[in-house]
Parts: sequence; C-alpha cells; structure tokens
Amino acid sequence: MTISKSNFMVISITMVVILFLFQFSNLSTMYTSRATNNSSQKETAPITQEQTLTSSDLFSDISYSTAVIGDKKNIETQIATEWCVYIKRYYCHYNDLQALNENLSQHCKLVILNADVVNTKEDIHILAEMTKLGINIIFTSLPDTSIIESSQTLQKILGIKKVLSENFYTNGMTFFDGFLLGGKTTYHKLKKHIPYFELTSGTKAYAVGEMKNQTAKKVKNEELPPVIWRAYYDNSFVFSVNSDFFKDHTGLGMLTSMLSEMNEYFIYPIVNAQNIVCQNYPYLSNENSAEIQKRYYHSTKSFCENVLWPDLAQILDSTGDKLTGMIAPKFEYSDSEEEILADSVNYCFRQTEKISGEVGISGDQMESKSFYTEKIDEDSATLSELLPDYHFKVFSPGEMPESIYKQYVGNTQKDTVLSNIRTIVTQKEADQRPVLSFYNNDILSMANTIDGFSHTDEEDLYLRSIETALGYSSASLDFSHVIYPTSMQDDWTKLSRNFSRYLTTYWAEFREVFDQVTVSDADTKARRFLSLTYNSFRQNNNITLSISDFQKEASFILNLSNERITSVSDGTFAEIEPNKFLVTATAKDVVIKVTADIE
Repeated sequence: MTISKSNFMVISITMVVILFLFQFSNLSTMYTSRATNNSSQKETAPITQEQTLTSSDLFSDISYSTAVIGDKKNIETQIATEWCVYIKRYYCHYNDLQALNENLSQHCKLVILNADVVNTKEDIHILAEMTKLGINIIFTSLPDTSIIESSQTLQKILGIKKVLSENFYTNGMTFFDGFLLGGKTTYHKLKKHIPYFELTSGTKAYAVGEMKNQTAKKVKNEELPPVIWRAYYDNSFVFSVNSDFFKDHTGLGMLTSMLSEMNEYFIYPIVNAQNIVCQNYPYLSNENSAEIQKRYYHSTKSFCENVLWPDLAQILDSTGDKLTGMIAPKFEYSDSEEEILADSVNYCFRQTEKISGEVGISGDQMESKSFYTEKIDEDSATLSELLPDYHFKVFSPGEMPESIYKQYVGNTQKDTVLSNIRTIVTQKEADQRPVLSFYNNDILSMANTIDGFSHTDEEDLYLRSIETALGYSSASLDFSHVIYPTSMQDDWTKLSRNFSRYLTTYWAEFREVFDQVTVSDADTKARRFLSLTYNSFRQNNNITLSISDFQKEASFILNLSNERITSVSDGTFAEIEPNKFLVTATAKDVVIKVTADIE
C-alpha cells in the first residue's frame, strides 16, 4: 500500500501536533508543580515571640514612662496597654488613681485613664497634682457631666468652661488636618450623642461635631461641639475624647497623634504593610450551582474561573495591590456530592502565581459547628493528595471557633492542612484581640482591619486610625456571600464595584507610600516591627535614630512641625502629607537631616 504525498504530509503534521501537545502537557505540569510549592519554605527561620517585646517585657512598676489606669477588663484599658507595646513604652497598670499616687515613678510622663476612674474629690486632687509635676494626661472617655459640673478644678484640668448640653446629637463629625493620617475629613454619617461643652480659651480642637442649621443658629465654627481637644493646665497637656472611639482599635491612632502633639518632633515605628485577603476564594468545588446558574448563567465552577477571577485580576492589575487567597475547598461537608476539583486546584495556583499573590486556607464552612472537624479532616486528606508538595503557611479561621482550630494549627504531631501554619488572619475585632500579636511562640496573629466590600464613615475612621498607629491595613473580601448569596446586596456586580472604589479612593493615598504585600510578607514585616527597640535624639537639624534588634530594614513615621526632611543616611524617606514622613532605615543607625519648610 502506497501513501500519497498529500496523505503523508497530513499524517506528519498530525504527529507533530500530537508530539507538541504531549510536550505542552509536560510543561504545564512542570509549571503547576512550581506554582504549588511554597517559596517561603526556603526562607530563614522567622522571628519568634521569644525574640520580641511583649506586654510583659514592657511592664515595669519602677521605671515606667506611662501609667495606664482602669480595670484590666475595660476595653479602653486594654487598647492603651496594647498601644504601649506598639510604641515601645514602658508602662505600669493601676486599677485606680490612688494606687498610682502611692507608687508614682519619677520617670512617669503620661497617664492614660477612662471615665470610670474619676469619681471622687481625691481622684481630681491627684490629677491636679500630676499636672503640677508636668505629667501629661489622656482621657480616653470623660466622666459623667454631673461629676464635671460639680468640680471647678476638674473643669479647669479638662479645659471646659461650661456644659451647654448633656446629650447633643451631632450631624456628623469633622477631623482636622494634622491629627490622623488622611488630612481633614468630614463624616456626614458619623452621628453620635455626646455632651456639648464650651471650652476655655487656649484649647486646641482636633475634631468637632457638626450641627444642623448652624448658620441659622449663628454658631461659629470654633463654637461647634468639641469631640477631641487639648488643654494646658499648670505644666501639662490634657487631652480629652468626648465620644466612644475607644470601644475598639480606633483609639490606637488617636493615642499616637496625641503623643505626637506633646513633642517638638515625634518618630515611631510602623509595620508598613497593606494586604488584601480574599476569604473563601479561590473556591475549589461546584456547590450551589443551581442558584449561581440562575443569577449569572454559569455553573459555580465556571463563574469562579470565568467571571470572578478575571474581574479580580483586572482590579488588582490597575492598582498594583497584592492578593492572598484563602482557599475554600468546599462549603458543605455532610451530604454534598460535589468534590474538590483537581483542575480547579491547578487553575487557582497558576493564576495566583501570575499576579505574584499567595494562597492560604480558609476555616469557613456552611454547616453546623460539628462539621468543622470533618472539614479539617477531609481538606487534609484531599489537598495532601492534590498538593503533595504544598504546605499552607497562612490560615484565616473565619467563623471557625478557636476551640476547634487551636488543637491543629502548628501541631506537626497531627498531619493536617493546618500543621505548618505560620500566620493566622483573624476577623476585625475578633474577641477584642490585638491587631498584631503572637498566637503562640511561633505563630503570628494579624487582624483584618477593613471590609473591602463596605466602607462606612466609622470604617473609614477606623482605617485612618490604624494606618496612623501602625502603617498597616488588611482588607478582607468574604466570597462566601458571593457563592451563597442571600440577597441582592450579595450581587457580584455591586460587590466588585464597591471593592474597586475602595482601592481607588479610600486606600489610594496610603498606597502611595506604604508597601503593598502578601500576608506572608506582612507577617515578616510585623515580626520585625514587634522585635525592634529604638531611641532618638535631636541636635540642631539632625535627628539621630538608633535601632536595636535591627533586621534588614525598619519603617518609621516622623512627625515634624513646619519642617521637612532633606536627607536620610542609610535609608530613604517619602512625604505622606505635610509635616509627616515615612522613613525606611536600611541600617541600625540613621541620621535624618531636616530644615524649615519655607514653602
């Protein structure tokens, strides 16, 4: 049998194509293999809790510079103590002012207290004596107006001339330039009931409440209800917070800003890390397809790969932000017949690598609490088979109770998907945990700070305050609402629009100076931040910064008054906003040269 030339050519071309496809398949397998290996596994050993400054390390009943007064269970007391750890201040805690007075350190320069602490004439007398010694005071909340009105001394200490109203409803709030990062901002929906005080002359307001029909009522701007202000009494600054900002970590940045206002210049360490956490995405199964098909004309698998991922990639490509995807293998572990799909695993890893992101694992599922253990077991078995060379380093528990996951994370005796976890990403304000802390000696806990699908006035104030205190932000996007929608508010078109707007507006000003990183990179930065100690001094136009426990680099914010930086030895700098600069040290000793800002 003879073969014609034309048939021979067809057969040859077919064989070449088949050979190419086999080779391409091998290359694809090799590529996927590289994508499913942790680059962080080759890193040097991370900094542990033993190598960092903890609250117990900074506690001192002799040489403390800051006294925190109040019940230890009080959230305001906890926030103040946590702040001392971040700012590296030796502190001592007392339940009341009488206990402080009996053991006052000669090094004490600052007292932080809340409304519950000032109740008697003796309390007020002790505060007055503190001001004579030049000890500055911060009220994270104010005593009841009846207590304030009953004492002229307390009114003078606080800078209050008169109580105009015990319960005034603000029509929004304005924060002025130079306090929190972000500049002057008016929050029209930040409406709260607060006392309305008339302040004495010489006080400085940092935030005021807005008033309906202000012009018709002939109220001047300087007469608006004060929310945060500074008075000067005897030899001390006294700061007052006339709202509930210390009910959560919003208070952190306010404490930092107040301390800055007490000093000619102020430099303090920050994390310098912004990250985006996609909770429950990538998604590796095909559950709830009937509902997704009804809404988007795709199966769940197709929707995740052909709609969600391209939209996310486009948004992140336009901003340069980094993604950490917390894989949700499945949501139902009881009678769901849907399995974790191998091709979905390969797809998500390849796509994540393309945008220089990373993959962690989510703890969420959609069933009763009893299925969390089953989830861990099933995920461990399936993912170890599909990803034999991948060790998950980042875990976001979501709704999984700590009582469940605490027996698995970091436990190499139990070979599970959580055995090699190095970082736990918690929900915002979960159990009043610190924003940054060690879960145990090896594992770092980092909190989300903002919902990337939402941005209320309160959330914006929270964001600006955490950025001011730590130069840190973690935006969380929970995709369980997208895969299992319950209302039109869960529509992906709306959510993606909200997320895009958040990145291009509210986060934009911080992106210009702070680093956009993955969670693992943020973990490295946070460990360095928690471990370092520092001191600084100024001589003429030179500020010398010395860093102990220096690790490769360290970031600081320098606040000046009508000055600017001209150079930084062994480091770099960038202007955040007028009089506020990001300084990145690349050596343990840095000299910052400044000059008067004459522009």
